[in-house]
Amino acid sequence: MRRWDALDEVRKRALRMGADEAAKSLIQYQPRTVEGMFAMSQVELDGREFKVKVQFRFRFRFRFRDGKIGCPWVIVYTDRASSRIVGYAISDSENEEATAEATIRMCEENDIPDLVYTDNGSAFNSKRMAGGLKPLIRRKETRSPDWEVPGVLKLFGIELKNAGPNKARSKLSESIFSVLRRFDNDPVFHHAQRSGPNDTPNPDPVPVDIELFERFVAKSIRDFNARTDSRAQGLLPGECRNDAFARLSQGRISRPVTPLQSRGVRMKWHVKTVMQDGRIKFDRGLFGDATTQDTMLKYAGKKVLIGIDPNDYRSPAMVRGWEDERLRGRVLIDCLPLYEATRHGDEAGRRRAMAEDRRVKKRLEQHQVADADRKVAELLQAVMAAEASAPPPVRPAVVALDTRNPFSDKPVNGPKDLHPLQARLRANLKRNLAAGKAAG
Repeated sequence: MRRWDALDEVRKRALRMGADEAAKSLIQYQPRTVEGMFAMSQVELDGREFKVKVQFRFRFRFRFRDGKIGCPWVIVYTDRASSRIVGYAISDSENEEATAEATIRMCEENDIPDLVYTDNGSAFNSKRMAGGLKPLIRRKETRSPDWEVPGVLKLFGIELKNAGPNKARSKLSESIFSVLRRFDNDPVFHHAQRSGPNDTPNPDPVPVDIELFERFVAKSIRDFNARTDSRAQGLLPGECRNDAFARLSQGRISRPVTPLQSRGVRMKWHVKTVMQDGRIKFDRGLFGDATTQDTMLKYAGKKVLIGIDPNDYRSPAMVRGWEDERLRGRVLIDCLPLYEATRHGDEAGRRRAMAEDRRVKKRLEQHQVADADRKVAELLQAVMAAEASAPPPVRPAVVALDTRNPFSDKPVNGPKDLHPLQARLRANLKRNLAAGKAAG
């Protein structure tokens, strides 16, 4: 026992708790403050599954099928300065499309933030969200070849920062969810709860409609932002999060969403090669027609970025530069229409093909030369006449004296302002050379 008492406290704790647990208990955490921060200068992202069985609707067509039953996930954005929830989305899992929806909603309803702070979840650091950026978990060897294709954060111009390993609780959203997690025990979800480890068993939960869950989430978030009894950092006594957000937004340079950004972030971007006829082939479909051919022919055979709405492949696409560094990211065509396909043997398709053939031939006729040999002879005669009438070149009146030897690497016209010593040595050298020649 005397030997144990003689050990220092750090060693005692390491032996008693283990190295990892001892390190956690000994590390003095760094306090942080929101003093001096503006609203939307940093937002924090996280998601959580709620233990309520719901039935999803087909209107979420790009995420899950109609009639699916499961527990919904809520993706939440929280403003660090005011602790206000500024954006959210509901889905059947923590996926990239739900994260993109929450990001777009946040930016359009509030403002574009400067920085997003989140953990290392795959949905938050996917190519759809973080393409073109450098997330912590996406090392160079784990990035796909087309990783530089811009994602939602890149298109909005938002910086991404990831929490370190085992530091996920440093996000504000974790404490927000600790407040919101209890609303799934509300009586409105009676008999719909999925049993948790500490809950009364409920083997046969009765799912509720997703619209009921959405309305309840929206109400809970409104009530949370309007509460005046919080002691969170950045809030004045008796101030709600909505008022704090408005106060902390004063003086910040606004970053509203432009119409081009709003349309671009809703698209999925792909690197494609422009065909020789000025169209782009994507997923057995063709984009581009006669109205866009002249512009697209400039990039025939080159790689471009094409943005396509994942919810409606028939809507016009957007084209940005990619292969040419000078045009990378620049919008080349805002609306590239889908080239409608026709059925085999369809009369309308046959007439359309004939009209396209006539259109191209008519355009080529404007550039055809009737008598090519005669045209070439006229051009050659004009060139010879221009050369004969050209005035002789004017020779300079003053000629510089070249004093270099055959092996000198100095320029013909050396520096005019020489140092006095250099000028004296050069004069002596010329004098001695002249005397030698005269004596010889």
